[in-house]
Amino acid sequence: MNAAAMRLLIVEDDADFAAALARAMTKRGCEVALAHDSAEAQAVADAFAPSHAVVDLKLPGESGLRVVELLAARSPAPAVVVLTGYASIATAVEAVRLGARHYLAKPADTDEILAALLRDEPDELPVWLRADCRLLQLELARALGQSAPAGVLDEAIALAAAEPQRGPSLQVRVLRSLPPSHVLELAPELFKTLAGRERFGAVLALHAHVARAALSEGRTDVAAISARAALALFDEGYAPESMYRPEANLVAGHALALAGAHDEAAVAFRAGTDWIRSHALPQVPVPFIDSFLHRNPVNRELLATAARLPASAVVQCSPQGEVATLRSAASKP
Repeated sequence: MNAAAMRLLIVEDDADFAAALARAMTKRGCEVALAHDSAEAQAVADAFAPSHAVVDLKLPGESGLRVVELLAARSPAPAVVVLTGYASIATAVEAVRLGARHYLAKPADTDEILAALLRDEPDELPVWLRADCRLLQLELARALGQSAPAGVLDEAIALAAAEPQRGPSLQVRVLRSLPPSHVLELAPELFKTLAGRERFGAVLALHAHVARAALSEGRTDVAAISARAALALFDEGYAPESMYRPEANLVAGHALALAGAHDEAAVAFRAGTDWIRSHALPQVPVPFIDSFLHRNPVNRELLATAARLPASAVVQCSPQGEVATLRSAASKP
């Protein structure tokens, strides 16, 4: 299928973004219908019979995950891409379980959304998105505690190497699936390439991968160096590319704690919990808050680690108290 044959339902409460996306998709030949909440999405879907849908996770009333579930129950079911304001594998797992084809973290441009909608049409997908699909398969399998399908890792590596522009950033994502010794072997060349292209978000994520790999190899000094480099990039205003931000804080904190730099570690842990409170939780629908805090392994470990910090450290709280504080913050308008 190509865009000209697509009947696209856009479910998005941001009226300006929805209108802009609708105009762009219409110019590409799609027939487009709009809805702004779950109830309207169901009514429009009944009348419009979409072949594809773009659904924002955060909607007034029932969440976008409920819309995914409703659309998946239709016959024939439209292909659904979920848009989320924060990149969370836990959210991706839930969306895919409910029937979504793919998810994209905002901001996503029109070409990325269109490519994701067409991801099951291999001949129409660019190399970078085919690599992204394989990497998502690996990440979902890991999050579900399953073995990845045979050959997916090799295919992801080959596709990442074949993509001249986005390849180095994709290769950073591949590192999550490689043995620690391989990560440390590949990192120097990747650092050089990414820095030369000023892809500092990818450099930050690479430092997090190197810190974790170095800890696994017992190289605490190397881990601490990468941890400090990652935190320095945070201070310069960068965010890790294709990595949940608190994960980088968590890895850096562990590396610094094992190196004996406990005050620096406490700062890293606190930065992670603060970001969850201020940026991630406001995007999470209230019914999913407990799941987001407890089932997401990064959130769970950050909260537990924060609870173990001494009174003289940056933060002191119990896991129950921190969860209650985070839930309270999320429920505020």
